[in-house]
Amino acid sequence: DIQVINDSLSCWSVSFQSAIHPSVFFLHLCKLHYMMLQGVVLADRIHMLVLSMLDLHMPLEVPLKRDKAKSFCQMIVSLKAIGDLFHMKRPSLVRSLPHIINMIQSDIEQLIVPLK
Repeated sequence: DIQVINDSLSCWSVSFQSAIHPSVFFLHLCKLHYMMLQGVVLADRIHMLVLSMLDLHMPLEVPLKRDKAKSFCQMIVSLKAIGDLFHMKRPSLVRSLPHIINMIQSDIEQLIVPLK
């Protein structure tokens, strides 16, 4: 399962960095919005795996095997990588947030109009 997550993380990282390239930044707000959500979901999935692994391991009070410890460390490093990528692109993300919020608001309004 960690290999699938690592592959997803690699693909997401490349896509996220290309979505925030300054020369085409405002042309790809929809893509940026999607990539931000995808990164948060990916980080949440890794976080849940880490917590599950700890919750299942702690009551047993048995030392982690080397391969389990290695995958645990890989998950922690993946979480740090996602956090660092968001931190590195923070100025661009902050500039785009008002536009993304307006897009989401418009989408919500379009969903509500038929209900009136």
